[in-house]
Amino acid sequence: MLHIRQGKKYMNNIKSLVFLTILYSLFLLNPNISLAQKFNSAPLFDILKKTADSTIIFSYTGIIYEYPDYYIISKTGDTVNMYTYRYKNLIEPSSKVIIPRAINRIISHRNLMMMMQEPPDINALFEVKIAEKEVLHKLWQELAKEMIWKIKDDVDDGEGCPSIGDEKQPNYIYDGGGLFFKLITKDKVKDLRFYAPHHFEKYCPGRAGRISAIKVEQIIKTYFLAAGEKDFGVLKKHNPLFRN
Repeated sequence: MLHIRQGKKYMNNIKSLVFLTILYSLFLLNPNISLAQKFNSAPLFDILKKTADSTIIFSYTGIIYEYPDYYIISKTGDTVNMYTYRYKNLIEPSSKVIIPRAINRIISHRNLMMMMQEPPDINALFEVKIAEKEVLHKLWQELAKEMIWKIKDDVDDGEGCPSIGDEKQPNYIYDGGGLFFKLITKDKVKDLRFYAPHHFEKYCPGRAGRISAIKVEQIIKTYFLAAGEKDFGVLKKHNPLFRN
């Protein structure tokens, strides 16, 4: 009987390893899974495009197994709103409770499907932030001063620091993350990407678009922290499995 139990335990460990291997393969092969920014279109973006006059969506980009959150500022007429779309497990059982293995698998599956395969939408991950009307208008005014709709990103200006002849870029890094903006109006959607802007601004300062992006990041961070987003900018590593 002991050998049978040990055999079952071994097979369960093998199944977990296979599951994680498949999960890792999905990360590498499916662009919609690797980073949330890969969703060029999504129900949430379509809703904002139809219902709002102007929307600024901001998130941090990171390495493949992390999940960026969306921080959203939207203006309709004279009304400004703040929203978040935060990636998280929908079901978080307590570690103090023993759960049947079948239920465990279902919970893991449901969390995975919501976190990695579902494009952003108005659902359990979407939250309306609470702030005074005057504060929201001040936020929009500060963002408007930076003229984010007109700045150039890395696609226009190039990534990192300029190369010198055939010499490779000095002080280049490969795991710096970055800033991502999606700008939405009723007739246009525009993406802005800045790779490791803080790092490169230190070594080759002066690029106008990068400077504005950093300022916009700081403005958004200030207001969302004030609205209760304590983990602003913290990229979360997904752990799909938990032990009974």
